[in-house]
This record gives sequence, structure tokens and C-alpha cells, in this order.
Amino acid sequence: MARDIAVLPSQKRQTPNIQVLAPLARLREEMDQWLGDLPQLMQHLQTGKFRLPLAAPAVDMKETETGYQLTAEVPGIDAKDVEVSVVDGMIRIAGEKKEERQEKDRDYTYSERSYGTFERQIAAPPDADLQKIKAKVKKGVLEITLPKDKSAEDRKRQIPVEAE
Repeated sequence: MARDIAVLPSQKRQTPNIQVLAPLARLREEMDQWLGDLPQLMQHLQTGKFRLPLAAPAVDMKETETGYQLTAEVPGIDAKDVEVSVVDGMIRIAGEKKEERQEKDRDYTYSERSYGTFERQIAAPPDADLQKIKAKVKKGVLEITLPKDKSAEDRKRQIPVEAE
């Protein structure tokens, strides 16, 4: 059984450039994911199990004759809630902020709680003595002292470059 097939001239359709639409597709995927997670986030907020990530603290490091002075802003965070550690030549600063506020008046009681965590990693200078690091919190600023390793200069070696 033979069929006749009519061939019609194709209409030239303009298709949008895929590269132009790619950011919109990614945005839609992110929004779908965020909205999909929203019920679970709301449940955590209501039960107090949700921890918001805090912005990583601003950090400054300066070199002195005897070592390095690293400072990080940690306003409103007690020393017991800050952790400083060294792993594989990286200085890790982490902490948690817990804040509770309550206001009572004759007609109302206002109570607010906020919690958050932060973490920051900074590469230790190669000549720092990582066994003698000291840290303290003073007026919302974490001060980390890294003394220089006196034997680091002995490990430095100039390599002669030969011409052929």
C-alpha cells in the first residue's frame, strides 16, 4: 500500500540561542530547588533547629620581625565559642554565635533568638612555627600570633642556575 506524502516548504522558525537562555534555566533550577526545600526549612525555623551560616570574618595578617599577627573580626562571640586549629598548613577559624534577647513590659513580652556558624581557612606562612601559635579574643577581635620558626631560614637554600 503506497502513500502519497506531500512535501511542504519548511517554514523558517527562529529558535532562541541556547547560550542566551542557559542562565535563566540555571536560575529556574535554583528557584525550584529552593522552593522545594522551603517546607523543610520552615519546619527547622519553627523548631529552632536551623543554623544560619554567618559571613566569614574579615581577616588581616601582617608580618613582624618575630612572626605574624593575624586578626579576625568576631563581634559578639565569646572566646569559648571560637575554635582555632591547624591542619596541613591551614589555619582554621570556626565559631558559633548564640544570641538571645528578651524584653518584658507590662502589656507584652518580646523574645528573640538567633544562631549562626562561621568558618574561615587561611594558609599559614611557610616559615611560621605552627607548634607555638597563640590565640585570644579581645573586644570582638580574634588575635592569632604565629611566631617565626627560627630553623626555617636554615631550610632555605639557593639553587644555582647554570647556563648551557
